[in-house]
Amino acid sequence: MTLACIDLLEARARLALAGENLQSLERLVELNSARMNAGSIAPVELTRSRVAMLQFRASKRTAELGVTTAQTRLKVLLGRTVEPGEIAITGTLKPGEPRDLWRWKPCGKRL
Repeated sequence: MTLACIDLLEARARLALAGENLQSLERLVELNSARMNAGSIAPVELTRSRVAMLQFRASKRTAELGVTTAQTRLKVLLGRTVEPGEIAITGTLKPGEPRDLWRWKPCGKRL
């Protein structure tokens, strides 16, 4: 169950990153379009930036599918019906404080 939650957080982080990358490439296409109209770059450079933007659109779609897959996997583990909709999970993938493993004491008798 914990791994499924982590998978969902990771999928959401990947989707956010893909969205940011796509926005950056869309701005680059706009900039290169203006630069081409001004005669600063060749048309092939604008075409290259457009191709890169289209590739990242596909990457964003893949990331969206990853979120849907992770949500479905978690819903199955929770015993919920697999219906469209978000599962509310809070948290981040940032590392936290290390656990006090040296204080861990096993249950039962010591040998």
